Amino acid sequence: MRRKSRPVFDASATLALIQDEPGCQVLRALLPEAVMSSVNLAEVLSKLVRDGMAACEASAALRALHLEVVPFTSADAEHSVAYTAKGVSPGDRCFLATALQGEGWTSDRELAQFVSGAPTLRYFR
Repeated sequence: MRRKSRPVFDASATLALIQDEPGCQVLRALLPEAVMSSVNLAEVLSKLVRDGMAACEASAALRALHLEVVPFTSADAEHSVAYTAKGVSPGDRCFLATALQGEGWTSDRELAQFVSGAPTLRYFR
């Protein structure tokens, strides 16, 4: 179930938690209520495996967070096209569309500058 007040994590936020990066303490406090889209889950898994983590370890690291993964729906896909701009990746567009249903958490301070009508974004570092 999605609620307007829920924090929505992008891939950078989830990776920061897994890798104990700067700013992760802010995210840990939000974790019990946070969600992430299934598209961004795939992005995180891909980055962990690309950087040398075994796929089973990457999956286990994500499960250990107990982060709720929400489906990326066809309505989300329709919303994501509003964020089509040079410099905005497909993963970022999916994150922005999902963040419309809550408050987006990212490390990318330039993201809102690339697109008009971006959802509320917060920065963990």
